[in-house]
Amino acid sequence: MFYFVLGFLQVALISFQSRNYAQGRYVASFITSLLIACVWWSMVHSISTSSVDWGDGAGYIIGNALGGVFGIWLHTKMSSRKKDD
Repeated sequence: MFYFVLGFLQVALISFQSRNYAQGRYVASFITSLLIACVWWSMVHSISTSSVDWGDGAGYIIGNALGGVFGIWLHTKMSSRKKDD
């Protein structure tokens, strides 16, 4: 489950970050970059201090796939604004 969560967060943040870059959001890009670095650091640390199996790998892969979709959805929800006609 740990690797599912790490994979999910990693790709969700990268997906979210891609949209920040495309829209030129400097502060949001900075904050998201800090969060991505924290997740990557956790991943490197956990891999270097433990042994993983196929279940961990499958969880990580599925978490990545779902995280990408979630990142797009979250950014769309957070950045949508109602326009006055």
